[in-house]
This record gives sequence, structure tokens and C-alpha cells, in this order.
Amino acid sequence: MSRRAPPDGDAAQAEAPPAVSTPESDGDALSADSSALADFQAGRLVIRAVVGALLLLGLLAGTCYVFKTEVLSASAAFVDIAGGPGVWLAWALLDLAPVPLIPQDVFSTLGVLGGMGFWESAAWAYAGSLTGGVASWFLSRRLAHLPLVHRVLTRGSGQRVYDLAHRYGAWALAAGAVSPLPYGLAAWCCGAAELRLRTFVVVSLLRGPRILFYLWLFEKGAVNALS
Repeated sequence: MSRRAPPDGDAAQAEAPPAVSTPESDGDALSADSSALADFQAGRLVIRAVVGALLLLGLLAGTCYVFKTEVLSASAAFVDIAGGPGVWLAWALLDLAPVPLIPQDVFSTLGVLGGMGFWESAAWAYAGSLTGGVASWFLSRRLAHLPLVHRVLTRGSGQRVYDLAHRYGAWALAAGAVSPLPYGLAAWCCGAAELRLRTFVVVSLLRGPRILFYLWLFEKGAVNALS
């Protein structure tokens, strides 16, 4: 009785059972896809924020060039009526808002154009931004579970910031602190993600260099347009 010859390598490979995906492998693949998506969304947010800041700078310079007298009069009136506390209050309220309203840098720039010193205006803006950011953190910790607040934080571009805050925590806040990304929204999302207050305050100190740079940039653009 003859014996059957053993299958060669190709036949054995063809007869091998197909690989079966496991929950662990599926989970790793899903995690990698989510990480890549989050990085892509973060890049898109930064690009959009930078483009928005450049457009705002162009709009400010154009407004100063066309309405020189009106801009100088409004700046002087703002400093005479509100002064440094007005810059502080404007930054605090705008960084308290969970959605971007109007750029805070307009008010610190108005302070400089109205006769306030560069460093004085920057200091008031810095204090106001930290005040608004910490207030946003506290409010978010207590209100983020409400359906209305959750809808506000997760609609539109807020959903991407919300996802980044839950995934990266302090790094997402740092991006909001030093870049044109909305810091107030990042503060609310980090509060919802239960970022520790100490970490939040330390990372928020990065607002200083960002405020100085944009105030310098906006001041140069406005002064050149007014000259």
C-alpha cells in the first residue's frame, strides 16, 4: 500500500487556516486610527487658527489705515474710560466664554494705541486671561455634565478641541495657550476632562509669551497703518 507524499511548502501554506482577528488586535488598530485622526484634527485646527490670526491682523491694519482718526479717538476714549481694568475685564470675559466671540487682542492693542504702555497693557491682558481661564475651569467642572453645556462644547470645531482635551489633557491646553486656538474653549474642555487645577494653572502661564507676541505683532501692524 503506497503512502501519500507530504504536501509541499506552497500546499501547506495554502491549507493553513486564515488568521483570526482578536479583540486585542482590533482594539490596537482602532487606537492607532483614533490617534492618527486626533493628530490630523489638531493640525487642521492650528492651521485654521493661524490663518484666522493673519486675516485678523490684515483687517486691523486695513481698519487703521482707512479710519485713522476714528481708531485713535476710540483708543484714547477706551483708555480714558476703562484703562487697565478694562483690558483685564475684556480678556477675562472673552476667555471665560466657551465659544470664540471676538479676538481679545483687539482690546490690548486699543490700550497701546490709546497711550497705555506696552508692558502695562500686556500685564493687564495676562491677568485677565488667567482669571477667565481659571473661572472657565471651575465652571466646567460643575456644569459640563449638563446637556446644554455638553452640546455647546461639542458642536462644530469644539468637538475636535473636546476630543483633544480628553486624549492629551495638558498638551491640548498648551496648544490653546500659546497658539491662536481658542483658549477659553480649551479651558472648558480641560475642565470637563478633569485636568487637575495645579496642572491647569501651570500650563496656562504659557499665555504670557503668546500675549506679548500678538500684542507686538498687532501693534506693529496698526502703527504702520496709522503712520
